[in-house]
Amino acid sequence: MKQLAYIYPNRGIELRDVPEPHVKHDTDVKIKVSYCAICGSDVHMSTGAFDYMLNGMPEGFPMPLGHEVSGVVVEVGSACTSVKVGDHVTYNNNRSCGKCYFCRNHMENLCPYPNGTQGGMGAYVVTDESQVYHLPEGISLRNGCLAEPTSIAMQAVQRGEITPGKSVAIYGGGPIGMLALQLARLSGAYPLVLMDIVPEKLDLAVQMGADAALRSDSPQLLEEVWKQTEGRGFDVVIECSGALPALDAAYRSVAPGGTLVIASAYKGGAQYSLDLGTMFDHEMTIKSVFLSPGLFDRSVRILNRLNLDQVITGEFPLEQYEAAFQAHRSGKHVKIIFKLD
Repeated sequence: MKQLAYIYPNRGIELRDVPEPHVKHDTDVKIKVSYCAICGSDVHMSTGAFDYMLNGMPEGFPMPLGHEVSGVVVEVGSACTSVKVGDHVTYNNNRSCGKCYFCRNHMENLCPYPNGTQGGMGAYVVTDESQVYHLPEGISLRNGCLAEPTSIAMQAVQRGEITPGKSVAIYGGGPIGMLALQLARLSGAYPLVLMDIVPEKLDLAVQMGADAALRSDSPQLLEEVWKQTEGRGFDVVIECSGALPALDAAYRSVAPGGTLVIASAYKGGAQYSLDLGTMFDHEMTIKSVFLSPGLFDRSVRILNRLNLDQVITGEFPLEQYEAAFQAHRSGKHVKIIFKLD
């Protein structure tokens, strides 16, 4: 079968012929992939930005790509009881060991011994039954591949402790930004403002419930921030863009006593110089988002409350992977997906 992989170190991505995976354990579930979305981490991986995570791998090592997946179950192990052949499912690719200090203290996202399932940019994947979730009634396979990014957006909203009446700004109108926008709105954020540099994304943010949408590169941005918040800044700012200029603007937008949540994947070694004086006298809290411990089930269950059709703005067959990644890098799209079935 065909599978898209990153070739370590920094040799780009390649569509390879690989053996079809098979059920080996009694709790294995084999899924025929219908859709797989491009995550920002896939793009970072393709440029070598995450090579430090693969340190020690042999040259030429193929790292299978893709983890935002929906598909149909085609085979199950003998001990599987919760899924059956024909079920429409998604899966959580992040599987922790369950035994280490972090797993035993509800921080499984920080497990040093993960055993995740990549390879969603291929015809089939095999994962453990414990990682598989039924898609809710009414959620198409096309939209079902957004369960995983929804869980990341949910983690960002939860880390920001957004409650009714808190003012919230979101920097970046990509998939995490647009999903976090909708989840923040459901959590009662007001006012709720999204910042981006692409006019179409600003228009879409308003359609999705933002009270305002602002150009993040405007020289008058901070003036607009003060107008939206009666001169205080935002209680919660979620940075989803992955761009250092936007991170700087996000930092400057936080109200005294407020929280900055960094939900972007920055490559190893990326630097940002903090104004420690402002952080000190504003008693600011800065948090980051890495995966979504304990939230995948909730993210699947809330899919029917979200506008997912408009989050997906581009669809490609896997054979056109170069064009798909180029479209992602253009910054004009919200979410690009591959149709595999």
